[in-house]
Parts: sequence; C-alpha cells; structure tokens
Amino acid sequence: QTLVRLLATAPVSDAKQIISGLGSSNSTLLERLEDKIHGDEYKQYHKILNSLYFQSMKPKEAAIKMEGAKELPWSDPGFIEGYWKARFYYHDIEITDKGKIRFKYYFTYIILQGEEQQVELDPLEMVAVRFYAGESETGAKESEVKFMPAINFMALIAKQFRNEVGIVADVLITMSGIGAIASAPSKGKKVMGALQVAFGLTDVVIREFRGKIAQFDEGKDFLKYWDMVTALVAIYSIGQLVGNLPGIFKNLRGKYAALRGKAIKNLDDAELKSFEDSIEIFLKKGDDAVEKAKGTGTKGGKTVEHSPQGANKKILEREASWFDEVAKNATVNSGSDKLVLGHFSQDAVSYQKVAAHYKSTYFKINDWNAVTKGLSQDEIWRINRTFLTQQLKQGKQILFSHNPFKPRPNSFFEREVNFLRDLGYNFRQKNQWTWEAIK
Repeated sequence: QTLVRLLATAPVSDAKQIISGLGSSNSTLLERLEDKIHGDEYKQYHKILNSLYFQSMKPKEAAIKMEGAKELPWSDPGFIEGYWKARFYYHDIEITDKGKIRFKYYFTYIILQGEEQQVELDPLEMVAVRFYAGESETGAKESEVKFMPAINFMALIAKQFRNEVGIVADVLITMSGIGAIASAPSKGKKVMGALQVAFGLTDVVIREFRGKIAQFDEGKDFLKYWDMVTALVAIYSIGQLVGNLPGIFKNLRGKYAALRGKAIKNLDDAELKSFEDSIEIFLKKGDDAVEKAKGTGTKGGKTVEHSPQGANKKILEREASWFDEVAKNATVNSGSDKLVLGHFSQDAVSYQKVAAHYKSTYFKINDWNAVTKGLSQDEIWRINRTFLTQQLKQGKQILFSHNPFKPRPNSFFEREVNFLRDLGYNFRQKNQWTWEAIK
C-alpha cells in the first residue's frame, strides 16, 4: 500500500525516471512488484503504472509508439456467453531471465480452436489491445482498441487466470454434488448433494453477471454477502453451514429480496431469468437441507456420531493404518500427475482452487471438525505428512499456490515446505502464480 501510494503521488516530472528505473536490470523491479502486490492494490498499481507510462513520454513519442504497436486480441466473455462468443485464452505467462514477458495464446469459438501462438515482449513495450468483447477491468467497449505497456496486458491475463480458477472450482463443486446425489444411500445426503449442485451453478451465473449486478448499491450488498457465503463454503463445506449457520440462507434471501426490489434494467429478460432462477433454486435447496438437518443426527434422544471419512473404529488408538486411511480419503484427484500445496487462503488465493485449475491432486479433509476432534496439532500434521508421503511415492510434480520461501509462520504449509526441504527439495518460481519443488 505504501509503494502504491508513493507512485500515485509522484510528480509528473518524475514519471520518466520512475519508468526507466522500473525497466532497468532486466525489469527485475517490475517482476518483484508483480509478485508482491495483490488484490485491490494490484488493480490500482496497474492503473497508476499506465498513467506514469504515458506521462513519461511526449505526445509525439507516444503517437509514434502507438502507430508501431503490436496488436493483441482480447475477448474474455463470461462462462455462459463463452459458449457462443469467441474467446482468447492466454497461458504460460512468465517474465524471463532476460526481463521479457513471454506467453502463449489461442482462440476458441463454439467447437473451433485456433492455432496456438507464442509472443515475447518487453514489459514497457507499447501494445494495442483490440477488445472483441467489452471488458470491465479496463472499461473497454466491444471493438475498441486500447494502448498500454505490455506489463498492463499481463495484468489482464492475471485477471483471466483468477476467473478461470474460480469457474473450474465451481464446476468441480457442482460435479462432486452430482456424484453425491448418485451415490448417496440416504435422502439426507441426496438433499445435501442437490444443495451443492445448486451452489456451484449459482456461483457460475453470479460470476457471469457480476459486473452488471454491482452497478446498484443493493447489488454490491448482495455480492458482498454472497462472497462471504462462498468463502465459508470453501473453508468449512456447505454441510457445515447447514448444520451450524442455518440462518445464513435466510440472510441471503433478504439481500436478494432487496436487490430484486430494484429494477435491474441492465440485465435483459433472459439474463434476469437465469439469475433469479438460479438464486431461488439455491435458496430452496438450502431451506430443504436445513429442514432435513433438523430431523436427523439423533437417535433415542442422543446425538449420533458418524465415523469420519471411513476412519476405523479404533480411532482412539490412532494406529498408523488410521492415518493412512484418513490421508487416502483426503486425497482429491488422486489420478493426477501433479500435486498442489499451499495456504488454504491467503491474499485471495486458495491452494484448492489453484489445484482445481490445474486438475491436480490436493489435500482436503471433508468433515474437518469431526475428523480432527480430539487430535493434537502434531497428530493433524501426521495426517498431512502421511498424505505427502503417499503422493511423493508416486513421483508427482509438486506445485505451490503460494511462495514456499515465505510461508506463514507456524502454518501447516510451513511444515510442508520444511518437510520437503529436509528431503532434499529446492524451490523455484514457475510463473507469476505458481512455484515448484525440484530435486
């Protein structure tokens, strides 16, 4: 925040010197800033950087660079619109040892996919971005061309990556809910599976129309509450919300009612119907799950405790076989050749969502409270360590969603990093968002 504030208050006369300094030494400082600045500050930083970039040039110099600028296509429609609109996918972006921005991209349109192209640019090279669809991040309209330094374009790609991570996570949540419905032996579990499906589908729809909803104060209030719900689902699971925070569905309904009372004129009839149908189905499934939960969990007036994640009945002895079994049951996407580790949530990034994006193996204990009840931190770490050992034996590529050189002190991620380091692993940054362990 301090750095962003300093850049924002820098006098125009210093712009050329600042831009020159950022681009020196193979753009080392630009690369560090990309790694260190996150969230709202990241967006503000790139807006200020764009302003300083143009302030560092005379009009004639800027015009010459604009005329010779490399044109890059951009179209990143929402998940739903992407079925019938062209989309350009950018991936494998990195800042090379020589300080160049390198990335690949291709386009898709319905069932067609274009040939992949690779581009290498100087971070401060002028580029002309042609928007084939409107873009809220830059305020660009459809068919508009905007000029910017390549480092600003890198920020657009970062936004696309964050959106894709979220969408993939929603799809996986939805699919796991469908699987729960199909395999559920009881009506209660089927109800919970249906709620999980409804949640995943609703989040996809909200992502699609988020920009339009946010144009109203009631919309901003609704989105803030929805973001709280999604964060709680990610941390505790939707089943925990039903059992421990049943009022959350009622509160969400109130936020939705306030928004619905507002004429959402910027959504057409089809969009409005899609939004309203998904929310109402989700709220109805939430009510059903809450009602079902009220009538379960007891037998003869006593609470029934279910064996967590198939743990054997000798949980008190905590034999090695119990840790093996819990670790196996906590393995998601076990067939993948990649493993993602990291913090559960830090700087708006979760290792689970990054893993979902890469379709990688990751660690997740369902029913966390039930499984870890009565366990010490060392015993919980033993489950984690057993999981790691199981994955390492399979020779999987190890990726990190967070910087392994700076794990949060006393976190399980720090223990994972130290465990790997003790086994002889070294770490390096793979791209802007991920690191990897190597031997």
